[in-house]
Order: sequence, then structure tokens, then C-alpha cells
Amino acid sequence: EMLYETFCRFGEIVDWIVMKNPETGASRGFGFVTFRDSASAESVLRHGPFKIDGKVVDVKLCNQKPSNNN
Repeated sequence: EMLYETFCRFGEIVDWIVMKNPETGASRGFGFVTFRDSASAESVLRHGPFKIDGKVVDVKLCNQKPSNNN
């Protein structure tokens, strides 16, 4: 929820996930946020840095891997 609350002010979020260790359930220290509009993600980059749960978050754009369905 903290991930969502931090970034929802920049635009509509369609998905978000914090990656967790499958054995312990503990956060692996990174996650992903998907915005409806790419301009929202670009706005996040301009307004950082951000602090979530007491830690500074390194925000980057993530490019979707191309499909092998050519």
C-alpha cells in the first residue's frame, strides 16, 4: 500500500507489486508500478527522490521485453 500511496498522486495506477522472497515472504527491496499513461511515469522521474518505509527509492523506467510472437 505504501508503494501505491507514494505514486498515485502522479496518475492512474493500473498495477503495482512489491517483489518478495518466496521462501520468507520478506520484501526483496524492489517493486514495479504500472501507470495508465507513460507521462505519469515520466513525472515521477522528475519529482524524485522518494522515501518509502524510511528508505530512499531509486526510481527507473522499465521497458517491456519484446514479444517472441513475430
